Amino acid sequence: MVTVCGPDFSVIWLKIMHSELYVNLLRGLTDVGDISSRDFNANFNRMCVCPDTYFIVVVEDSVSAELMAAATLFVELKFIHSCTKVG
Repeated sequence: MVTVCGPDFSVIWLKIMHSELYVNLLRGLTDVGDISSRDFNANFNRMCVCPDTYFIVVVEDSVSAELMAAATLFVELKFIHSCTKVG
């Protein structure tokens, strides 16, 4: 998925290659702690084996290749409301 938001910004799926930029972006919001590339990759891969559960997108500046924003949708399976999903 790539959605162009004006001439300089794109909304794209988070990829492992974004790990350092993504962690730095998160550091602007909260205390992230020490995350090695190995830890990031392991956690990313754990999320990937849960289909239709984790959807993480980032806004990339096409000129500087920096990540400007991120959003995560977590879809949770529920027992209430006839076993629906919420997210």
